[in-house]
Amino acid sequence: FGTARFNWVAHDPEIVSDVLFAVANVLSFARTIFLMPAFEVLGPLQISFSRMLTDIARFLVLFALVLLAFMVGMHNLYWYYGLQRIARIVEVGNQTFTVEEPATEPFEGLVHTLFTLFWAMFNNFQLASLPIKHPYDASNPNDAQYQYKD
Repeated sequence: FGTARFNWVAHDPEIVSDVLFAVANVLSFARTIFLMPAFEVLGPLQISFSRMLTDIARFLVLFALVLLAFMVGMHNLYWYYGLQRIARIVEVGNQTFTVEEPATEPFEGLVHTLFTLFWAMFNNFQLASLPIKHPYDASNPNDAQYQYKD
């Protein structure tokens, strides 16, 4: 009893019994769902809710298809830049490092494209200022990247 519960063994009998008790409580309340359609107030609500869940599932499937189409389209548009590696010169203090990075990170691969489009839905990514870096020219340090503008 002196040790905190975080330090107990994962399969301690008391922890297992607490988990089983919690599951039994949830299942005992879930049994009342079978009685709800007979109740005149909650029955129609439960039936409407179950039909609404099927409509939401259909919407999510269509939404996933549209997102997949945009993801593949944007990936096909920017795949070349995502594969290109640009060597950038970084100065930290007195030392100079060469850092390799993709020409455009947001569309580097399908996963990056998916995350970019996901956050763009919430206006958390500015597609209007998408940087596409080109090889660094040491003679012109201001010429380090292009900016895509509308």
